[in-house]
Amino acid sequence: MKKLSCDIIENSNTIQNWLKQFDSEDINSAIELLLNLRFVSKEDFLSFISSKIEELYQDVQTPIALYSIRKNDLIKKEVLSLWNADGSLIKRPGKSLGSEDFVYSVINTLHRQQENLLDHPDITELRVKKVKHIVFIDDNIGSGNRVKTFLESFFMNKAIRSWWNYGLIKIHILSYTRNKSSENEILKSIPGKNHNKIKIRKNKKVFFISWY
Repeated sequence: MKKLSCDIIENSNTIQNWLKQFDSEDINSAIELLLNLRFVSKEDFLSFISSKIEELYQDVQTPIALYSIRKNDLIKKEVLSLWNADGSLIKRPGKSLGSEDFVYSVINTLHRQQENLLDHPDITELRVKKVKHIVFIDDNIGSGNRVKTFLESFFMNKAIRSWWNYGLIKIHILSYTRNKSSENEILKSIPGKNHNKIKIRKNKKVFFISWY
């Protein structure tokens, strides 16, 4: 992965303008933060995501549903569900959404290469194609709050909850990087229990995949 150097920071007008928001005593800390950042190219991200989904598809040989994880502010507080009443997905805002837009384009590319990799399917398509594996994709998972909020909205559908409770679907959370401490926080947002007496425990149906 690439990183910034002192020369790049000093000679970049964009970075210098960004640094102007900090008080003088905080400038050095901000620069130190920039020097510790690591950057992944779009090509590397696409290659990693594609390879992991290809591995899963070769293993299961059934249609796989792909969803980009939406940011918290894209799911309005008054909207409890990711789904409309007819089982279709609620619409995304028309404005640019940064890294989420890129993840959407990656999913679209994968779908065009293999039609059994489904691009944000609705409830009807999930049912008709008997989808058993659902992959949620993000670029980076930090605290896990964004994924948690998204999954809570995803499960706000009776059909989804029914398939999940009967063990008919499994969830794969795929990101280039993730903070492993976020896993417990994310698991809390998913229905089910991990008690030994439960026939299909929740943590046996959720898989985390990342480069590191």
